[in-house]
Amino acid sequence: MIKPNVIIVLLVLCALLLAGFYLLKGDRPTVKQPVGLGEKLVKDFNRDSVKTIEIKKGDVSLKLEKKDKDWVVASQKGRPAKLDRLDTLLNDLRDAVKEGTRTSTDDKAFQLDEQNRTEATFESEASKVTLYIGKSPDYSKCFARTEPAGPILEVSKGLDTDAGLRTEGEKRILDPSYFYDLSLKLANSADDIIDIAIKKGHEVVRVQKAIPGKGPVQPKQEIGKDEKPVWWLTEPEGAPADDSNVSSITSNLANLNAKSYADSVPEKERGLDKPSAKVVLRMKDGSQQTLTFGKVDSDDVILSVAGKPDPYKVYKYAYDSVIKDLKKKEEEKKDEKKDEKKDESSAPKAEEKKVEAEKKNPEPAKKFVTPALPPPPAKIEKKTEPAIPPAVTKQLEEKPKLEEKEVKK
Repeated sequence: MIKPNVIIVLLVLCALLLAGFYLLKGDRPTVKQPVGLGEKLVKDFNRDSVKTIEIKKGDVSLKLEKKDKDWVVASQKGRPAKLDRLDTLLNDLRDAVKEGTRTSTDDKAFQLDEQNRTEATFESEASKVTLYIGKSPDYSKCFARTEPAGPILEVSKGLDTDAGLRTEGEKRILDPSYFYDLSLKLANSADDIIDIAIKKGHEVVRVQKAIPGKGPVQPKQEIGKDEKPVWWLTEPEGAPADDSNVSSITSNLANLNAKSYADSVPEKERGLDKPSAKVVLRMKDGSQQTLTFGKVDSDDVILSVAGKPDPYKVYKYAYDSVIKDLKKKEEEKKDEKKDEKKDESSAPKAEEKKVEAEKKNPEPAKKFVTPALPPPPAKIEKKTEPAIPPAVTKQLEEKPKLEEKEVKK
């Protein structure tokens, strides 16, 4: 049997141990709860409510603003922004999830130190979200923080590339031009173009869509179902146009994209005061586009578009695809004449077949008509004066590039 004194001593020892435990508990380190893996990086992110985006890396920054349904690069003269790249950035931020955490005291290793990180702020009327974006473990992911000194998160989307970062040498830099919309949008489609005038030096070449026997197609003119417009050379003389080259020009112009803005080229070196070529396009809705090509290099050409404040650089091959010979070659004309002769020579045989068919069939066959090319447009034959519709003449005279005085020089 245990003596009462021993029991009392044991109880006192237990009390002392409990007291020591509670006294020491306050000095023990708190175990942090792990970051919820698989959770959204930004909860309840509404991409459609975002009105402004600010991105900063080092001493480079850019600001994007939403204007109705479009976006502009507000920090870069309000230039149009490429909508699909804005969509990618906003969609990836909405869908990004946390895939893991990294433990490190070296923020620089993850490019999350103050000097190397990218700060991106997304602001709407009701909320504001700021992310601190670091390097990428691969092209489709990145490291990021939701707080300047928070946990280092491995994120499921490449938000660094989405935000306009690119590699230059051994560094990652922020490139505002990543968001530029460089599509020139000269026409809705190639079919919208009805008139092309190209001036190179003192020579002007012009083609117009024309209805055989009726003359050039006018803006907003309704074309009948049986009327088939053709391209016709109206300057310097009336002649058939090279359909292949004209179609190539209209297609290239309707889908023309610039290489970049010409910011890096000094104004005096752009060559726009002494153009290498000028092009005037007229659309079926009556609108007009004027292009002035300046300095031509081996890789690119300077281009100014009337109504747009800043000149562009376009690829040299784009320039070459526009400045083409528009007159139909003699070889093509000879081929057409051969086709006409073949059609004529086949006519007697067709007549013989018709007679035989009538003998076998009591019902008379339809009369055979020999195929013939439509006559050239009556209103655009060669004349002493260029066959230009009055409305077009007025517009061309208002623009020095197509004045008749210059052509006569």
